[in-house]
Amino acid sequence: MGGQGVTIGWPEILAIVSALLGIGIWVGRISANQGHLKEAADQDRALLKEFMQEIREDFKTLLGRTFAPTAIGTSPAQLTEFGEEIADAIGAIAWAIEEAKSVIADDDLRELQPFQVEAFCRNFVKVESAKAGVVQEKIQQAMYVFGIEQDRAFPVLSIPLREALLARKEVL
Repeated sequence: MGGQGVTIGWPEILAIVSALLGIGIWVGRISANQGHLKEAADQDRALLKEFMQEIREDFKTLLGRTFAPTAIGTSPAQLTEFGEEIADAIGAIAWAIEEAKSVIADDDLRELQPFQVEAFCRNFVKVESAKAGVVQEKIQQAMYVFGIEQDRAFPVLSIPLREALLARKEVL
């Protein structure tokens, strides 16, 4: 075991430099590919964020409709903004104006106080909704399109009918 030293010549140096250069190129390509992957991940995150925002808005709308009242219980009862939206969608006002012309006789209407007209309208809508016909159809349409229960659909017809009857009573 002699003391021979290791000598590195040009071929070995050239091989080491070539290997290091090859490794550098390989690492550069991996970094370039990772940049593309990062860009794709950023786009996916942006799309997911947009999708989640849309779902959040839809959920808020659904919850708002599920629990939003259709009428304010003050005296006299009034439709809320949501109730007016439903009334417009199902044609409740036009129906009420037409129905008010014949739903009660002039003499009977003259004798009723406003609170009695309101009670009459609530009862009329409730009774008529149990029968096949226009009232039942409008109640079902409100329930289906707006996802509300039947009790919340009744005021959407009874309040416009009350208003139409009180307007008719004023001209009698």
